[in-house]
Amino acid sequence: MSIAAYIMATFTTPEHIGVTPLSMLWLLPLVASISVVYKTTKLPKIKFVNFLKESVVLFGSIVIFMAITALVLVAFAWLITE
Repeated sequence: MSIAAYIMATFTTPEHIGVTPLSMLWLLPLVASISVVYKTTKLPKIKFVNFLKESVVLFGSIVIFMAITALVLVAFAWLITE
């Protein structure tokens, strides 16, 4: 099998990522790329310091919001099952 065929074949099968708390760390690169791309499209003038600050703030707010949402859902599930 050629290298190109192997690379194409890897895109046809999903990557197995377990459902563990450690696997949630895969979320961080996705959130970082979303915040960078979003701020790139929304800032009228891109200056490195301002861009970095805005991207970090957006990254932090997304991660904190998702953590709070996860805690609320876990508490809700615990209340239902207990």
